Amino acid sequence: MKLKTTTLLTTLLFTSLSITACCEKPAEDAKVASAQTHAEHSHEGHDHSQMDLTEYTCEPAMDIKVHYVPVTNEHDATAHILIDDIEYDMYLDVSASGELYRTETGLTEGNGLIWHTKGKDALLESFDIAKPHDQASIKTIASCQKN
Repeated sequence: MKLKTTTLLTTLLFTSLSITACCEKPAEDAKVASAQTHAEHSHEGHDHSQMDLTEYTCEPAMDIKVHYVPVTNEHDATAHILIDDIEYDMYLDVSASGELYRTETGLTEGNGLIWHTKGKDALLESFDIAKPHDQASIKTIASCQKN
């Protein structure tokens, strides 16, 4: 009986580790791609008029427009957020409710951005990139509503 229990626990442990490794890798790849894309992307002269942009009204007043790219077989879902005409490329992250996009490139050095939407409401938040999932490091920048 002890051997069966040990075998079962070992199997569960390896299955859990495999699932965790499987599911975390795309998010890590997306983080690296987001940071590299932003660093290499030339924003000057970039024409966003051809994009399908969703506009938001925010408090405090900010001009925020978002181009959402849905998940496909070739890539994960992303959001290209224009904040006062500066583009931030974000990857979809895990959210308990709504959709949450994240990038390690922020408005200030050492901080990343979170764009969290639910229905017509959205929050623009910053976080300390040294502590990306520390709730105490997350600060609300703006509260927004879809136009």
